[in-house]
Amino acid sequence: MSQLDLDALKKEARRKKTSYERLRELAGMDEALSRMIAKSKKTPPKLLEELARSGDMPTRRAVAANENTDVAVLEQLAGDKQWTVLKAVAVNPNSNAGILDALSKHARVTVREAVAKNPNLSQKMMERLARDTEASVRAQLAFMALPTSLLSDLSEDQDPAVRVSVVLNRQTSSSILTALAKDENKSVRAYVGTNPATPQDVLFQLSHDASAEVRRYSLFRGQRVFKTEDMERLSRDESADVRYEALRSHRPSQALLQQLANDEDRRVRCIVASNIEDPSVLAALAQDNEKDVRYVVAESRRTDGATLQRLAQDTSNSLYIHAALAQNPNTPTEALIQLAHSPEEKVRADLANRHCDTPIEVLLKLIEDDDEDIRFWAKQSLARSNNCPVDLLIRLSKDPIEYVSRPAQYRLCNHEETPLTVLEQLADSEEEQLAQRAKERLDAITQEGEA
Repeated sequence: MSQLDLDALKKEARRKKTSYERLRELAGMDEALSRMIAKSKKTPPKLLEELARSGDMPTRRAVAANENTDVAVLEQLAGDKQWTVLKAVAVNPNSNAGILDALSKHARVTVREAVAKNPNLSQKMMERLARDTEASVRAQLAFMALPTSLLSDLSEDQDPAVRVSVVLNRQTSSSILTALAKDENKSVRAYVGTNPATPQDVLFQLSHDASAEVRRYSLFRGQRVFKTEDMERLSRDESADVRYEALRSHRPSQALLQQLANDEDRRVRCIVASNIEDPSVLAALAQDNEKDVRYVVAESRRTDGATLQRLAQDTSNSLYIHAALAQNPNTPTEALIQLAHSPEEKVRADLANRHCDTPIEVLLKLIEDDDEDIRFWAKQSLARSNNCPVDLLIRLSKDPIEYVSRPAQYRLCNHEETPLTVLEQLADSEEEQLAQRAKERLDAITQEGEA
């Protein structure tokens, strides 16, 4: 069967109006069709029962995972020899207590892990899985909606992975989290900082932990409740990861940013460059060894013209730095002219398609660019510019591309130096709005002459 034929048959199988008999016929044509139909929520239970007897394992697995599959069929599939099918049965919400009880005793760990994911577990089954010999089964169970007493028991499990699961469970009580905040395992203590139920005083305690990982994780929830002095303390932490997380989680003071301008971590220096208001600090960071830091300086609206001009001379990994300069509204004209000669198309394209007024001399260079797209963007920018000379607007108004000619024509209607002959031609335009605008301009000129 060709791929084209198979695609057409799949499309037919997806149709709501396709009959049971036709679906049954399609399922027998190809394994890919059989698997797709077994997976579909629209497949009738009767057909799923037939497909459950398929010799193709992926088809049986799809039936086992389908929420339309009847309990009787799931009971049949619970005896399958393939453990991947058993896993699908184990997580199916239609599986009853008998099925789950049998699978919870299965020799394969992954099957028992799948049982632990089922939301319909009985209290007895939860307790059995909580005593499972494999930590991965107990850890999976600890993620689920469990009675407080069972979560409390699991919080004392000897395996840290299980205790981490308890901490990550959104139903875990604040009292359990408070106890686990003193756990011997740093990962357990760290994840306590991510749970919404962790008390504020516990988060504060974690922010002073001996482990940098724990202090960093305390910021996940702590950033909403910590005082400014706590955030600034963490922003000066001995760990670069903690400093970075604290800095990006609050609005640092200018004094703090000044202190961190020479930080050893480039991520910290990037945050300083993004937020510092002192041009002298930005000028110093513009000479940073890391291109990421120089890029942020080039992008900053607080960077002065002299610094931006120097960055335009940057030839080390200059592409993105120059592209940032091309978009910065404070970049001096001299630097922009230099960038218009860049060998990098991205830089020239960003100049031509700038989100702020690009100097005319730059656009005049770019409308002669070798790249067609850059020429188009440059002409479009010129046509919309308030500073475009009238003779160039007249030329652009005749451009074959409407996205260039139309804005130039509208600009001519408002330009003080537009010749009357040009306005008269625009007044005859087939576009009513443009013609109306030109006529209004002509009327205004006539009234001014009469006055």
